[in-house]
Amino acid sequence: MKHQPFKLPKLLADLLDTMKSLAFDHEDGSLAMADQRLESLEELGLLSLLEDFIVKFEDLGVLDNRRWETFLEVALPFFNAACMQQFATGSFTLEDQKYGAWLDQRRQLAAGNLPAPGARITDILVDEFQDINPLDLALIMKVADLNQSALTIVGDDDQAIFEWRGAAPDFILEPDRHLGRSFKTYILEKNYRSPRNIVEKSARLIAHNKRRVTKNMHAVSIVEAQTFMYSGQTFWIPSKTCSTKSEASLGKRHQVREWPCYRGNVPS
Repeated sequence: MKHQPFKLPKLLADLLDTMKSLAFDHEDGSLAMADQRLESLEELGLLSLLEDFIVKFEDLGVLDNRRWETFLEVALPFFNAACMQQFATGSFTLEDQKYGAWLDQRRQLAAGNLPAPGARITDILVDEFQDINPLDLALIMKVADLNQSALTIVGDDDQAIFEWRGAAPDFILEPDRHLGRSFKTYILEKNYRSPRNIVEKSARLIAHNKRRVTKNMHAVSIVEAQTFMYSGQTFWIPSKTCSTKSEASLGKRHQVREWPCYRGNVPS
């Protein structure tokens, strides 16, 4: 990448959005704030989202080494200045819809500008809570605190697959700790969507995960899906001819279809 400096602007733009998603704060802008964020991200297992930038910046010659101190010496002043410039010029990215709202709600709360009773949000329900990132959490909590709202969170830690965008299953596994409130937990163990054998097999598979809420899932449906098992030194990748519409209706047909596929060898 050393010979591809044209990649730097896109890389910097991605870094800016990533640092916002991870709840870095340009209004504080201090090294102490950045160190605190890194400690929190390490605990959540999210440091890899920034480590990738360190590698790429070193390849481009922006960094002399891969030490965190060196990264912060470059990234933090850039982040602070870029955010200030964005707000001064009114130029925003998609992530700024949440980042700007978080900062605004925090200012309102600090100033004691509580909403009038008729305008107050009394109840907040957050669905797919396993998918939220640190910025999402910070925004939710500021809205809830400003409005003195009751907060209900809904999600499934077994479906936490968005760590690539900063989501951390810790938030739903330990809500009392991360949200600073006491929650009463209700586990929904009836599956109304899938055939019985799919529910049973998936439950046995996910049980191998060590860090999760234990569930005793069972299917309401007594219908079983027809499945096909392939074995050997090959793998199958669905071709682009697979119909998304047909695949989406598998649950209705209760059948796993065999689609036109590409074949490849698995190294032994």
